[in-house]
Amino acid sequence: MSKRMLPLLVALMCLVGLNSTVAQEWDDVIIETRGDTVVVLDAVVSGSFLDNTLADAIELDEDAPEGRVYELVPGGVYWFTRQMTTPERHIRVVGADNTRLVQSQSEQMPPNIHGSTVEGAATNGGFFMFREDLTLKNLISSASATDNSQGWALIEAQTAGKTLTFDNVLLEHNNWIFVQSNSVPNTSLHIRDSYFANMSGEACRRNGGVYDNTSHPTGELVVENSTHVMAQGMMYKFRGFYFERAFINHNTFVNAAGQLFTSFGYHTNLTVTNNLFVNSNVQGYFPGLDIEETDQDELPHGIINVNHLPEGDEAFEGYGDADRKILVFNNGVFWDERLDQIVQQLNENEAQDRSDWVTQMITMNSRTQEIFDDNDRYPLFNEGNWVMGGNPDFVNPENLMTEMVEELILFSVDTADDGPYVLPKWRIDPERQTERGGDDGMMPYPDWPIPVDLSYSNSAYLTAGLGGMPLGDLNWFADSKAQFEADKEALYAELESALNEGRDPQFGTVSVENPDRMPQSPTSFELAQNYPNPFNPATQIRFTLQNNADVKLEVFDVTGKLVTTLINDSMNAGSHTVTWNAETQSGMSVSSGVYVYRLTVGDQVQARTMTLIK
Repeated sequence: MSKRMLPLLVALMCLVGLNSTVAQEWDDVIIETRGDTVVVLDAVVSGSFLDNTLADAIELDEDAPEGRVYELVPGGVYWFTRQMTTPERHIRVVGADNTRLVQSQSEQMPPNIHGSTVEGAATNGGFFMFREDLTLKNLISSASATDNSQGWALIEAQTAGKTLTFDNVLLEHNNWIFVQSNSVPNTSLHIRDSYFANMSGEACRRNGGVYDNTSHPTGELVVENSTHVMAQGMMYKFRGFYFERAFINHNTFVNAAGQLFTSFGYHTNLTVTNNLFVNSNVQGYFPGLDIEETDQDELPHGIINVNHLPEGDEAFEGYGDADRKILVFNNGVFWDERLDQIVQQLNENEAQDRSDWVTQMITMNSRTQEIFDDNDRYPLFNEGNWVMGGNPDFVNPENLMTEMVEELILFSVDTADDGPYVLPKWRIDPERQTERGGDDGMMPYPDWPIPVDLSYSNSAYLTAGLGGMPLGDLNWFADSKAQFEADKEALYAELESALNEGRDPQFGTVSVENPDRMPQSPTSFELAQNYPNPFNPATQIRFTLQNNADVKLEVFDVTGKLVTTLINDSMNAGSHTVTWNAETQSGMSVSSGVYVYRLTVGDQVQARTMTLIK
């Protein structure tokens, strides 16, 4: 945030509880009306503080036309002192500036929605209880209040089957999650171009994420081109319930300690593509930990977790194994080697009187891998390449990849044994912290403009996405985001087609710099991801030929130098498996790192990456 804004914010806080009035009439809270749009007055008017102006505007608007938009003042502050149950109509709350938040360099913040403490009444979360669809766009909000308290959640669904949309929002600070749907089923959540940060506040390995439904299935979850930074707990929780559809595409996750998509694995329609997972899904596991929320076979919960559907469960009546559809393709993964200390320390300390802690820094557990490999039973399950190219080398991570990794280790070790450690807030402005008079890192206002740049320079990820685009949130790459917007209808059509047909998506042209891109033309063979991956000391490479053909299977290092040729021969149609024991052609052991294996069949080529960890 600009230092010029600090005196104003401090002055606003001083007004809370001193000059408070309560808006009663429509004209008290509306600045102007433009067609179906009304501009809502913010908190400070002529030296007085008006609480709940946004809530009052929505509730007083009894004759609202279809398509009503509540526009908030640029840089305005909207404080809630009470929880609001929305009328039974679609509520749209927007800021006027459509600039993507992570790209904006404006000194003027988007409008802010927060809790406040006024005359003994406080709210620090749970602002919106929505009964119809709710859209929040081009704004900032947090589950925190002006007395430095922090809330458990922001928004809760009150009616079954409704949709909450986050479009270009920045959400920070919670003790649990931002969205809960505990009392009703089939809530849908659509998230695009948004930024989630500092999801911490309660000493608990499970709390600190985006979404949870403790008791019901979810409708549709769409998360695209959004960034998640610094989180303690489970990010998106489905628990033992299914969702109608989940589409997770082009997102960035950095230092998210808990399981990213927590579930029993009963998915029937899931797409996870073009994402970048960095130092996430790192907490340790022992068989049976959090069994009410996690894997029912008592296995570690990887990034992707899938299980067979439970027999006799009415919720899955009509779903056969051949009907379930899952596409996991072109996702980048990096774990800092320091994170290996988590499981080592847990076993040394015998946390929870256990010495059988294991890592969850895996793409998927053994059962999930077996299910994906069973093409006869699950013909529409497809696991494409995982791009493990090392540290992304973010342009401006500040301490995100240094001190914060150490904090991630401390948190994951301490709270595994129910300790009191809380993951510290990251990127707090020390000057504002001093102005607030506190040292706990809480703040109801974000630093602005966003003081990070999570674009990166690692070439392994820069062209690994479909269409040769970068992996992760494309908002950090303005040119690529513009191209994505131009191509997205065709991209969506191809992803949906690939999901329904159980095949690799084929979109755009093959990039010379990216060996993991699939050819656009149909192929007469299929090259699977090696297993295990990462591996030590050996791994298996599987491929299937539709016809008899001349085959060459080669391994290269990341510089393009040939390491070894595993096959160079004519082969019959069918499935084939080759083992590579991490040796060169001359029998010398190779070092840890990323390698490319390339299969040439006739004039067609496919390639994937694999990672050796010694």
